[in-house]
Amino acid sequence: MVWHGLYSVTWNITSKCNFSCKHCYVPPPKRRDLSTEEAKRLLVQVADLGAEELYISGGEPLARRDLFVLIRYAVDLGLRVAAITNGWYLTEERAKLFRSSGVDHVSVSVDGIRQTHDEFRNKPGSFQRCLRAIRSLKSAGVKTYLSPTFSKHNLHELPALLSLALELGVNFSTKVMIPMGQAKSISEYCLTPQEQKGLYEYLLAKKKELNGKLDIVTTCNPYAGLLSGKRRRPSNEIRGGCTAGISILCVSADGNVSPCSRLQLALGNVREMSLREIWYSSELLAALRDRDNLKGRCGVCDYRNWCGGCRAMAFARSGDFLAEDPTCWLGSD
Repeated sequence: MVWHGLYSVTWNITSKCNFSCKHCYVPPPKRRDLSTEEAKRLLVQVADLGAEELYISGGEPLARRDLFVLIRYAVDLGLRVAAITNGWYLTEERAKLFRSSGVDHVSVSVDGIRQTHDEFRNKPGSFQRCLRAIRSLKSAGVKTYLSPTFSKHNLHELPALLSLALELGVNFSTKVMIPMGQAKSISEYCLTPQEQKGLYEYLLAKKKELNGKLDIVTTCNPYAGLLSGKRRRPSNEIRGGCTAGISILCVSADGNVSPCSRLQLALGNVREMSLREIWYSSELLAALRDRDNLKGRCGVCDYRNWCGGCRAMAFARSGDFLAEDPTCWLGSD
C-alpha cells in the first residue's frame, strides 16, 4: 500500500477549559501541559516532518497565555495555522491578536440555535457569546468558520445554522459526534447511517446551490468519494478517505500522540520520543496504512482505499480500530 507523508497535525494546546460539553471527546490529561519551550520544540518537529497545516484545539486555546506567541512561532516555521474556540474568552482585542499572529482562520463552535447550543455546551449564555466572538473576528479581518458538531440533538437545526453562517458572512465547517469521552454517556444521540448520509447529501447540495457564497467543509468525513456520483474503480493504493495516521496526527496537551484527535490510541509521547520516530516506527500506524487489514464490510468493500470508513467510529463502537465502520450507509439497512 502507498501512504502519504504527514500533512496536518491537530494539537490540543491545553487541557484547560471553562466548558463541560456533553459531547466532549478529550480525555483528562495524565501530565501537565507542554511548557512554552516544549511546545516550540514540538512545532519544530512538526515543520521538519514536512507538515503544512497545524490545527490548534483544546481544551480552550484562549485559556493558554502563550497562545499567540506559539501561533506566530508556528507561522514563522512555515505552517498554516488554524484554531478552534468556544468563543467565551474572545474579545475584540484578542480577535486583533489572532489577526496579527498570522493565523489562517478561526473556527467558533456553535452547536445549535440559542437554547440548543447552551444546553449541549452546559453553559448558559454561550450562544450569544459565540455570536459576539464571530462578529469580533469578522471585524478584525480574520477568516472565520461557524463550526457545529452534529448529533440527533441538533441535526434538525442544520438549515438554521447554515442560514446563520450566511447572515454573519462566515464559512461553515462541521463534523459528527463520536461516542467517546464525555459523549459515551449520550451515545444514543449518534447519527444513524441514513441520518449521516442525509447530512452529507444536504451539505453537498447546498454547496452547489450557494456556489461560493460561503465555504462548506466537512471534517472527519471519509465518505466524500461515496457522494461524488462517480464510480470508483478498486485501487491497490490509498486514494482518500480516513486520514488517521496516514496524513494526520494528533498531539494532546501533555504530549501524547495519537493517529487523530478522535482515535485516541497511544503511539508515544513527544517528551520521550521524537515525532519522527513515532511517525515512521509505529506498528499501529503501519496497520492503519494498509487497508487490507480492515475487517467486516470495510475489509471487502471496493471503496476501502477510497474511503476506509471512520477508524475512530469503528474503535468507539467495537474497541477494534480495524473493525468495520458501523455508521457507513453502504450495505446498511
